[in-house]
Amino acid sequence: MKKTRSEINKEIKNSNISVLSEQDLTLKRKKTKTSTNNISKIDDNLSSQNETKENKLDIAYTKLFNHIKKLIEKYEVKPEVSDKEYEFTGDKFYKILGLSKFKVVTQLELYYKQKYEDYHKKGNSEDICSICQYTFYDNLKTKSIESVCEEDKKEVNHVVLLENCSDHYFHIECLDMLIGDKKYIKCPNCNKIYGIMTGDQPPGKMKVDRIKKFKCDGYNCDTIQMSFTFKDGQNYTGTHRVGYLPNNKEGREILGLFKVAFDRKLLFTIGTSVTTGATNTTIWNGIHFKTNTHGGPAYFGYPDTTYFNRVKQEFAAKAVTDENIKENLEDIADSLLKIGNIRGKK
Repeated sequence: MKKTRSEINKEIKNSNISVLSEQDLTLKRKKTKTSTNNISKIDDNLSSQNETKENKLDIAYTKLFNHIKKLIEKYEVKPEVSDKEYEFTGDKFYKILGLSKFKVVTQLELYYKQKYEDYHKKGNSEDICSICQYTFYDNLKTKSIESVCEEDKKEVNHVVLLENCSDHYFHIECLDMLIGDKKYIKCPNCNKIYGIMTGDQPPGKMKVDRIKKFKCDGYNCDTIQMSFTFKDGQNYTGTHRVGYLPNNKEGREILGLFKVAFDRKLLFTIGTSVTTGATNTTIWNGIHFKTNTHGGPAYFGYPDTTYFNRVKQEFAAKAVTDENIKENLEDIADSLLKIGNIRGKK
C-alpha cells in the first residue's frame, strides 16, 4: 500500500531522522571541508612555530658552543654566567616570576666555568645547588664539549640564577619547594630577599603618641612614643613594649619603617626571652628598639649616633626598604601621629 507524504513525515519524525535537501547537503559539505581546512592550517602553524622555536634554540646553542670552544683554547676570560634573560611560562616558573627575574644557566656555561677553574687551579669540585646539595649535572668534568652541547639542546634547562645573586645557582624545582606558600624568596647563600617578606608575629596592636614633656637626649624636638601590645594566646604569653624616637625627619622615617615591619608581622615572634628565660612568649625579632630616652646605648637609650644606621640595616635584612614600600615613609609617620595623642607640655 502506498504511503502518503504526511505518513512518511510522521515516521521520520518518530525515528528522529532529519531530512536534508540537496542544497542543505551541499552547504554542510562545504562547512565540513572549511572546518577541516582550518584545523589543517592550525596544525601547520603550530608545527611551523615549533620548528622555528627549535631552529632558534639550535642556532643559540651553536653560537654559545662556538664561543665557549674559542674561550677554552686560551682560558683567559673569566666566565660570566648567563648574561641573557629568558622568559618562561608554566607551573614550574610562575612562583619565581612573581618575585624576581632570573636567568637560565646552561650546561655549556657551567662546563666552561668548571674547566676554567680547573685550569687556573681555583677549585676542584663541581657547582652544587645550595638547597638540595646535589650537582646540577652528573659527571660534568668528564664530558666533552660536544656531548654537553647536544644534551643542552635535548633537555629543558632548570638551573637558574636569581636577578640580584651571583656565583650561586639553583634547580628551579628546589626554589619552588623553598618558596612553598610564602610570598618571598630568601637566598640561602647571600640572604638577599625577593618579594615581600612576612613573619609569624602574633596578633597585636601598635599605638603612637607624641610626647612634649621630655626629649630624647641629643635631640631638641618632641619625642615619638611607640607602644606595642600583645595579649596572651592559646600556646604563648603576650607582652607590652614601648620604644622612643625623636620627632624629626629621620625619626619619622624610622617610625614609618617600624609601621611597615609591624604590618608585615616582622617586629615580634614567639620564642624564649633572653632576659627572663620564659619560653613560648612574645619577644623581639631582631630589630632593636630604644626603650629609654636617655642613658645611651648601655641602657638602650639616647644619645646613640649610630642607631639609625644600624636599625636601617636590621630592617633591610628583612627586606623592609624604600625600594619595596609603596608609600612615603614620612607620610606613614604623619598619619600615625595625627591619629595618636599629644601628651604633656613643653
